[in-house]
Amino acid sequence: MARKFLLKLLVAVTALTLIAVGCGNDDDAAPEPEPAPATEAPAPAPTEAP
Repeated sequence: MARKFLLKLLVAVTALTLIAVGCGNDDDAAPEPEPAPATEAPAPAPTEAP
């Protein structure tokens, strides 16, 4: 009798654990890398006419 109870308890705990893991969020996942900021080539300095 006690053996059946322990088996049912083990099944219930396992099921609840799997449900809890499935409902968890993914905060531990690696964040997606942010794109590098766009850099523009510097404009050439204006030259004076001689």
